Amino acid sequence: MRKFLGVVVLFAVLAVFCGTVQVYAGPGYGRQDGIAGKFFGTAYLVLEHGEYLGLTADQTDQIKNLKLQSKKDLIMQEAQIQVLGLDLKAALNEDKIDIKAVNKLIDKKYDLKKNKVKALVGAYNDLRGILTDDQKKMLDDMTTNGKPKGCFEQSAQMMGMGKMGMGKMGMEKGKCPMTK
Repeated sequence: MRKFLGVVVLFAVLAVFCGTVQVYAGPGYGRQDGIAGKFFGTAYLVLEHGEYLGLTADQTDQIKNLKLQSKKDLIMQEAQIQVLGLDLKAALNEDKIDIKAVNKLIDKKYDLKKNKVKALVGAYNDLRGILTDDQKKMLDDMTTNGKPKGCFEQSAQMMGMGKMGMGKMGMEKGKCPMTK
Protein backbone atom coordinates (compact mmCIF):
# COMPACT_ATOMS: atom_id res chain seq x y z
CA MET A 1 0.00 0.00 0.00
CA ARG A 2 2.84 2.41 0.87
CA LYS A 3 4.55 1.69 -2.43
CA PHE A 4 1.35 2.44 -4.34
CA LEU A 5 0.83 5.67 -2.39
CA GLY A 6 4.45 6.69 -3.11
CA VAL A 7 3.94 6.15 -6.85
CA VAL A 8 0.72 8.17 -6.78
CA VAL A 9 2.43 11.05 -4.94
CA LEU A 10 5.39 10.96 -7.35
CA PHE A 11 3.02 11.00 -10.32
CA ALA A 12 1.08 13.93 -8.86
CA VAL A 13 4.27 15.94 -8.31
CA LEU A 14 5.49 15.23 -11.83
CA ALA A 15 2.07 16.09 -13.26
CA VAL A 16 2.34 19.54 -11.66
CA PHE A 17 5.80 20.07 -13.17
CA CYS A 18 4.78 18.76 -16.58
CA GLY A 19 1.45 20.64 -16.50
CA THR A 20 -0.02 22.38 -19.47
CA VAL A 21 2.01 23.27 -22.50
CA GLN A 22 1.73 26.80 -23.86
CA VAL A 23 2.34 27.64 -27.49
CA TYR A 24 4.19 30.89 -28.11
CA ALA A 25 4.09 31.27 -31.83
CA GLY A 26 2.68 34.74 -32.39
CA PRO A 27 -0.59 36.40 -33.34
CA GLY A 28 -3.19 33.88 -34.35
CA TYR A 29 -1.97 31.35 -31.77
CA GLY A 30 -3.68 32.83 -28.76
CA ARG A 31 -2.57 35.30 -26.14
CA GLN A 32 1.12 35.31 -25.38
CA ASP A 33 2.72 36.03 -22.07
CA GLY A 34 6.25 36.36 -20.83
CA ILE A 35 9.24 36.67 -23.08
CA ALA A 36 7.45 35.23 -26.12
CA GLY A 37 4.75 37.88 -25.75
CA LYS A 38 7.37 40.58 -25.41
CA PHE A 39 9.26 39.46 -28.52
CA PHE A 40 6.26 38.79 -30.78
CA GLY A 41 4.32 41.79 -29.45
CA THR A 42 7.27 44.11 -30.05
CA ALA A 43 7.87 42.63 -33.50
CA TYR A 44 4.20 43.16 -34.32
CA LEU A 45 4.25 46.79 -33.14
CA VAL A 46 7.44 47.53 -35.04
CA LEU A 47 6.11 46.02 -38.27
CA GLU A 48 2.64 47.51 -37.88
CA HIS A 49 4.10 50.96 -37.28
CA GLY A 50 7.07 50.67 -39.60
CA GLU A 51 6.18 53.85 -41.45
CA TYR A 52 5.92 55.76 -38.19
CA LEU A 53 9.29 54.39 -37.08
CA GLY A 54 10.85 55.05 -40.48
CA LEU A 55 11.82 51.41 -41.13
CA THR A 56 13.74 50.72 -44.30
CA ALA A 57 12.69 47.85 -46.59
CA ASP A 58 15.79 45.94 -45.45
CA GLN A 59 14.88 46.38 -41.77
CA THR A 60 11.32 45.23 -42.46
CA ASP A 61 12.60 42.11 -44.24
CA GLN A 62 15.07 41.34 -41.45
CA ILE A 63 12.35 41.62 -38.80
CA LYS A 64 9.90 39.48 -40.78
CA ASN A 65 12.58 36.82 -41.28
CA LEU A 66 13.55 36.92 -37.58
CA LYS A 67 9.91 36.56 -36.57
CA LEU A 68 9.34 33.66 -38.99
CA GLN A 69 12.50 31.83 -37.93
CA SER A 70 11.62 32.33 -34.25
CA LYS A 71 8.14 30.88 -34.82
CA LYS A 72 9.61 27.86 -36.60
CA ASP A 73 12.17 27.31 -33.85
CA LEU A 74 9.52 27.58 -31.13
CA ILE A 75 7.29 25.06 -32.87
CA MET A 76 10.18 22.58 -33.14
CA GLN A 77 11.27 23.14 -29.53
CA GLU A 78 7.71 22.78 -28.26
CA ALA A 79 7.31 19.52 -30.20
CA GLN A 80 10.47 18.13 -28.58
CA ILE A 81 9.20 19.17 -25.15
CA GLN A 82 5.85 17.48 -25.77
CA VAL A 83 7.55 14.27 -26.94
CA LEU A 84 9.68 14.23 -23.80
CA GLY A 85 6.51 14.75 -21.76
CA LEU A 86 4.99 11.67 -23.41
CA ASP A 87 8.16 9.66 -22.73
CA LEU A 88 8.02 10.80 -19.11
CA LYS A 89 4.40 9.74 -18.74
CA ALA A 90 5.20 6.37 -20.29
CA ALA A 91 8.11 5.87 -17.90
CA LEU A 92 5.83 6.64 -14.97
CA ASN A 93 3.32 4.02 -16.12
CA GLU A 94 5.83 1.19 -15.74
CA ASP A 95 5.37 -1.25 -12.87
CA LYS A 96 8.88 -0.50 -11.64
CA ILE A 97 9.86 3.11 -12.23
CA ASP A 98 13.47 3.67 -13.23
CA ILE A 99 14.18 6.84 -11.22
CA LYS A 100 17.47 7.51 -13.00
CA ALA A 101 15.79 7.36 -16.42
CA VAL A 102 12.90 9.54 -15.24
CA ASN A 103 15.33 12.09 -13.78
CA LYS A 104 17.21 12.21 -17.10
CA LEU A 105 13.96 12.84 -18.96
CA ILE A 106 13.02 15.61 -16.54
CA ASP A 107 16.46 17.22 -16.88
CA LYS A 108 16.31 17.02 -20.67
CA LYS A 109 12.79 18.47 -20.79
CA TYR A 110 13.64 21.45 -18.62
CA ASP A 111 16.93 22.03 -20.44
CA LEU A 112 14.87 22.35 -23.63
CA LYS A 113 12.51 24.80 -21.94
CA LYS A 114 15.46 26.81 -20.65
CA ASN A 115 17.00 26.90 -24.14
CA LYS A 116 13.66 27.99 -25.61
CA VAL A 117 13.53 31.01 -23.30
CA LYS A 118 17.17 31.87 -23.99
CA ALA A 119 16.47 31.74 -27.75
CA LEU A 120 13.55 34.16 -27.30
CA VAL A 121 15.75 36.57 -25.34
CA GLY A 122 18.31 36.36 -28.15
CA ALA A 123 15.62 36.99 -30.77
CA TYR A 124 14.37 40.02 -28.83
CA ASN A 125 17.92 41.33 -28.63
CA ASP A 126 18.37 40.75 -32.38
CA LEU A 127 15.10 42.59 -33.05
CA ARG A 128 16.27 45.62 -31.08
CA GLY A 129 19.65 45.38 -32.83
CA ILE A 130 17.99 45.80 -36.22
CA LEU A 131 16.61 49.19 -35.17
CA THR A 132 18.59 52.42 -35.12
CA ASP A 133 19.04 54.29 -31.84
CA ASP A 134 16.35 56.80 -32.89
CA GLN A 135 13.93 54.00 -33.78
CA LYS A 136 14.57 52.30 -30.44
CA LYS A 137 13.83 55.57 -28.65
CA MET A 138 10.61 56.00 -30.63
CA LEU A 139 9.65 52.39 -29.84
CA ASP A 140 10.38 52.97 -26.16
CA ASP A 141 8.26 56.13 -26.29
CA MET A 142 5.44 54.04 -27.78
CA THR A 143 5.52 51.73 -24.78
CA THR A 144 5.74 51.92 -21.02
CA ASN A 145 7.24 48.91 -19.27
CA GLY A 146 6.86 46.95 -22.49
CA LYS A 147 3.15 47.73 -22.78
CA PRO A 148 1.76 49.94 -25.54
CA LYS A 149 0.51 53.36 -24.53
CA GLY A 150 -1.34 56.18 -26.17
CA CYS A 151 -2.24 55.79 -29.81
CA PHE A 152 -0.57 52.38 -30.03
CA GLU A 153 -2.71 50.73 -27.38
CA GLN A 154 -5.61 49.95 -29.69
CA SER A 155 -3.26 48.54 -32.32
CA ALA A 156 -1.61 46.25 -29.80
CA GLN A 157 -5.01 45.03 -28.58
CA MET A 158 -5.80 44.06 -32.16
CA MET A 159 -2.59 42.08 -32.59
CA GLY A 160 -4.32 38.99 -33.88
CA MET A 161 -6.41 40.92 -36.40
CA GLY A 162 -3.76 41.78 -38.98
CA LYS A 163 -4.40 44.91 -41.02
CA MET A 164 -6.99 46.39 -38.64
CA GLY A 165 -4.30 48.01 -36.49
CA MET A 166 -3.66 51.72 -36.27
CA GLY A 167 -0.60 51.48 -38.53
CA LYS A 168 -2.75 51.93 -41.64
CA MET A 169 -4.24 55.27 -40.57
CA GLY A 170 -1.70 57.44 -42.34
CA MET A 171 0.73 58.05 -39.51
CA GLU A 172 3.64 60.25 -40.36
CA LYS A 173 7.01 59.52 -38.83
CA GLY A 174 6.98 60.76 -35.25
CA LYS A 175 3.31 61.82 -35.25
CA CYS A 176 0.52 60.02 -33.53
CA PRO A 177 -2.85 60.54 -35.27
CA MET A 178 -4.75 60.26 -32.00
CA THR A 179 -2.94 63.04 -30.12
CA LYS A 180 -3.16 66.74 -30.75
